Amino acid sequence: MSIKAVIERIVKEAVVLTVLPGSVVKVENETCTVESDHDTTDYFEVSFNALVENKNDRIQLTPKLNSKVVLGVFPNGKDAVLLSYSEVEKVYLKIESTEFEADADGYSVKRNNEDLKTVLNDYIDEVNKIIVVNGTTINVAATTEIKERLNQILK
Repeated sequence: MSIKAVIERIVKEAVVLTVLPGSVVKVENETCTVESDHDTTDYFEVSFNALVENKNDRIQLTPKLNSKVVLGVFPNGKDAVLLSYSEVEKVYLKIESTEFEADADGYSVKRNNEDLKTVLNDYIDEVNKIIVVNGTTINVAATTEIKERLNQILK
């Protein structure tokens, strides 16, 4: 065995994780395909999170297509995880019954199967039903405009 082969073997056995820069070429669910900037290697099914066992309480950053990332490649040379992102497409957070999601279309907040957007829209709809007998009645056009503005922020 050559000295080079022995050194490579020692390094491979000693290194826990190889860190490489790359570009995201495909995004699917909770994984992506990354093309290495170091060489021509493509890494498939690169996990967004190091621990794929936890599907409930988690934070998930989804990288933008064609963005630069830093990935950690495990010693087997196949399994990899994203370590850093230059751009994100979406942020998702779930802690027990509370969920938060944000992307270019806005954000959503849910808790115990209730959606903040739905609750606020229902509230405005009920306020619009108010009829004042003496005095100034509610300005339905103004509250409807507020509802439309709210719908531009919340998805």
